[in-house]
Amino acid sequence: MNYPRIAIVCDWLTTPGGAERGILALHEMYPDAPIYTSVYNRRALPQFAKADVRTSFLQHWPFAKRHHQLYFPWMPIAFESFDLSEFDIVISSAHSCAKGIITKPNTLHLSYCHSPPRYLWDGSHQYLEEYPWPRWLKRTLIPGYLQKLRVWDRAAAERVDVFMANSQHVAKRIAKYYRREATVIYPPVGGEVSSEQELVNSGGQGARGNFLAVGRLIPYKRFDLVVKAFNELGLSLKIVGVGNQHSVLRKMAKDNIEFLGHVSEEALQQHYREA
Repeated sequence: MNYPRIAIVCDWLTTPGGAERGILALHEMYPDAPIYTSVYNRRALPQFAKADVRTSFLQHWPFAKRHHQLYFPWMPIAFESFDLSEFDIVISSAHSCAKGIITKPNTLHLSYCHSPPRYLWDGSHQYLEEYPWPRWLKRTLIPGYLQKLRVWDRAAAERVDVFMANSQHVAKRIAKYYRREATVIYPPVGGEVSSEQELVNSGGQGARGNFLAVGRLIPYKRFDLVVKAFNELGLSLKIVGVGNQHSVLRKMAKDNIEFLGHVSEEALQQHYREA
């Protein structure tokens, strides 16, 4: 029996997060499928060390493994450069440029969309305001580049055969910006169900009265609001994650807030249990 040849594509594999957990779940489902991505940081994501990860030319550019954002202007070219002609099915996991791959007419391209890029669409003004770029750059080069990338992103969405969204909210955003319908498939990953469900039901507070916040420390995640709230409440909070707002948030936070940085999956589950 001839099985379909499958490939997985994702934006980048540089820091642990929800999208990376989704890619790991896909890899576990299709262990023989190669993973195409712009940049891979093996040290930060050792769980993919045995996977067939195929990177773009950006992999060898200076600082790309830790600061892939520097090379956003070349991301569309990087994904269009992948030769996926040998595959029958391609699954892209995208919140940026991964959906812009080029496939053959008889190849089925399924795109699991975490979000149309916020920095291009509804969150573009917030990104310009909050990201730590020089002000002169925000006023001159970046707006024009975002406009061009917005046109490319809209065209790239037309290359997708079937869209899947990770929530009803994202499905609405896909309909708004891409004029495409999307089937909602909730992420197949998570921590211990009982612990996480308890946290959800109590608004993030565990049985022991502690709070835990997990995510990338970047502007649109709004950890600044979390820090301000717990500064006023004085309750114990642990924050797991890394990002370009780390130092800013630490300066804002009072002694009741602890920053743990990146932790292993085992340590994260332990923090869930202790919350």
